[in-house]
Amino acid sequence: MKKTSSIISHTTPVGGNVFLDLGFEPEEAARLKRQSDVDCQKLTMRRSLQAALTESTHGLDLAKQGADNPAGMSDATLAAINRGEIGELSLGYLIDLLLWTGRKVTVTVSTSDRNQHRA
Repeated sequence: MKKTSSIISHTTPVGGNVFLDLGFEPEEAARLKRQSDVDCQKLTMRRSLQAALTESTHGLDLAKQGADNPAGMSDATLAAINRGEIGELSLGYLIDLLLWTGRKVTVTVSTSDRNQHRA
């Protein structure tokens, strides 16, 4: 069996574009980086909502909630959320669930150097 080297010969600097380093054309690398940044931001938002939802629903027995569960969240969905398995749950759905639990949800939109699109 051939041994491969585990020595890292290049590291993309913080704020750099790994897609350029992988050899993509500059335009495509910029597009891929923007998409990656968007995906990471959306995942971070979903994880924050999931953590707040887990805190808000700790010990909640949805079977006893009956008609008071307008969000339609099943015990199985709650258990999956509590395990961090948010899969393809949308931001809107997670917000709806938090509002149902009585939490106030606010959205802040800002501009920062981290969000600037760089190639």
